[in-house]
Amino acid sequence: MAPFGALPTEQVLRWLVIAIVSLFVASLALGLFVLAEHARRNAADVLARSLEERWNAALHDVLAGAAPMSSLIALVEPHERWHFAEYLSEFAARLKGEELEVVREAARVATPRVVALMGYGSAASRARNVRVMALLGGPENVSHVVAALASRYSLVSATAVRWLSRPEYAAHAREVIARLPRFAEWSPRFLGVLLSRFGSDAAPPLRALLESAGNGAERVGAARALWWMKDASAAESAARLLSDGELDAELAESCLRLIERCGVERHAISVRPWCTHADKRVRAAALSALCVVGEAEDSARVTRGLEDADAEVALDAAFALARARRGEVEALTRSDVPRTAAIAREALVT
Repeated sequence: MAPFGALPTEQVLRWLVIAIVSLFVASLALGLFVLAEHARRNAADVLARSLEERWNAALHDVLAGAAPMSSLIALVEPHERWHFAEYLSEFAARLKGEELEVVREAARVATPRVVALMGYGSAASRARNVRVMALLGGPENVSHVVAALASRYSLVSATAVRWLSRPEYAAHAREVIARLPRFAEWSPRFLGVLLSRFGSDAAPPLRALLESAGNGAERVGAARALWWMKDASAAESAARLLSDGELDAELAESCLRLIERCGVERHAISVRPWCTHADKRVRAAALSALCVVGEAEDSARVTRGLEDADAEVALDAAFALARARRGEVEALTRSDVPRTAAIAREALVT
């Protein structure tokens, strides 16, 4: 093959023209695609707004009891049922009680269409339908949402976990918990808030998760959820784990915070050994818990906590003691140890 420099000038020019034309065609095609997508989205927005305008007044009249349900359903064409379901789901996300049931009754004409589409389309489309079904289907149709937990699409499964975490679906908490290993990247803080949305009916499986030998982040999430629920029985679970002594710092801290919130005097024996732990967060949580569940003999231990080498631990102990027994902190403001007196004053002022 001849070197590039040896090619005839006409052939080089021909290749350059072909390259330029190809780039132009590709750019033109991309531009047309962007314009078409923009037009499609605009058309979808226009359609959604026009449907909302048609249904809004009728829905508000039905919710107010000023019109029968049939007056709203009559405004929904068969080909509009999916849009109607999505429209109603936004109300269902905000409503409770009788108003939510009214919206769900209206949605019955449309939920079969949503169910039919749950297994088709992109991951985003499927996830969207899972959310709509969780909001509108209610317990009698929850099986479709539970089935989505096993979806091969992480987005779909995550959406099912998110929207099943509601009090009305607490009976399915175990099924949700079983899928948590798939989402190892979720933080314990997020898990705690999410799982707490089940409400107290889900406390038994959450206590079981806390006491299991499973993933540490999931157990911490369970502890945080039980903390939000103020589940008194969870303090027993936390005390048993603390007594075993084989816990990482984050799980130990979560158990101690759980005892601080829900525990009683008999749990103090499980808390005391953790007051001298190497991790400052654990020491602070133990001292705070002991301020609540401790016995008379623990006063000296808590007071020593105000002398902890780490100022954050000392302050946490002072704040907790001030909440539990303010008089003791007031007495410590007169301490002969300047640092202890200053920390006590800070706890009282704040």
